[in-house]
Amino acid sequence: MVTRFAKTLSTLETFSARVVRLARVELGARRTIVGRRTKWKGRKPISSVKVNRKGVINSSGTLSKSLSYEIKGSSTSPEVMFEMEDYGVFIDEGRKAGKVSKSARIDAWAKRKPLKPRVFKNGKMGGYAKDTVQARKAMDFMIRRKIQAFGYEKTEFFTEPFNKEVNKITKPLEEALANDILKSFDK
Repeated sequence: MVTRFAKTLSTLETFSARVVRLARVELGARRTIVGRRTKWKGRKPISSVKVNRKGVINSSGTLSKSLSYEIKGSSTSPEVMFEMEDYGVFIDEGRKAGKVSKSARIDAWAKRKPLKPRVFKNGKMGGYAKDTVQARKAMDFMIRRKIQAFGYEKTEFFTEPFNKEVNKITKPLEEALANDILKSFDK
């Protein structure tokens, strides 16, 4: 006897769609982003202070567009698979300090964000520099140095909505599963 778990699948479909929708909202929402203001001596930080600024996580929209889900497996043993761009995991969970891959496209990200090279005068932040290849390379170096020294904070744009929805779905999923099992005995 093959049992179709229609209500269970419907409940999982609703759950998955809500997680993806809420994660997209989190990516596009203006939020406080934790950063660092650091003084450097060569490649070593000599002082660092955490600073908060307002901003949006999703600079290009690629990560938001890549968020999706798929319900795999049979109707008797379904699996929910969430998919996103590879770097989405690092944005969600953060990153520890350490080496930065040379293949990381930080310059392209900085252009999309849009970050502009700055000028330092007498140890203080000045105006904006001309957008030259040399200025972009210097900014790329500074961003890589900061990530190597401190990593970056987690955003939990996916983890928070997922955990909230898991807490909400437990009881409806149990009820849907019980209804589907009872229907299978009625046949």
